[in-house]
Amino acid sequence: MKGPGFLQDLYENIESLEPVPESDAKALKALRKVLSDGTDWSEAILKTIASWTCPTEIVNGRRYEYFIAGEAFDWLLLAERLCSEVMMMKNGKIIDKGTCSSLINKHGRKNLEETFLKIVRE
Repeated sequence: MKGPGFLQDLYENIESLEPVPESDAKALKALRKVLSDGTDWSEAILKTIASWTCPTEIVNGRRYEYFIAGEAFDWLLLAERLCSEVMMMKNGKIIDKGTCSSLINKHGRKNLEETFLKIVRE
């Protein structure tokens, strides 16, 4: 059972979280654009990581803390966060996009591969 200070600690932690800085919001927007324009994903991800400034954020209910022991930046965790959405393409055009689970549910399939095959065969 959590002690009486639990809620206070929780509120203090939530209030201390900064919203995604404007520069990071721009980086995310730029990442989506260059990927939809056909830029190589690995190059696009590396450029986005290089410009990232936010040390902590909550995305879709998951807390991302990019500093390891307050000293080193966890680039792999940020790459995982940036790759949390996928785009389904057919003949060079984006057909659908979203998180893996949202696309699987939307198209009524068991996994992402089946979802992709359904979309490209339509």
